Amino acid sequence: LLMQFQSDVLQAEINRPQHTEMTALGAARAALIGLARAAPSRPALDRSFRPSITALQAGTLVKEWQRAAELVNQHY
Repeated sequence: LLMQFQSDVLQAEINRPQHTEMTALGAARAALIGLARAAPSRPALDRSFRPSITALQAGTLVKEWQRAAELVNQHY
């Protein structure tokens, strides 16, 4: 649900890798690439999320979020 929402708001495709904990794997891969012991590669994908709303609808969501954030900030 969160990744679909991100795709909708950003109006961009979001790809989710099969292995969801990529931080350590990415750091290890970067080290190997830096040592010229591995070639850059992309992780296998589990699912892709594409925008399911229009850019106008996404803009409305962002404006509503900004308004809500302003209201919260007024109280702190």
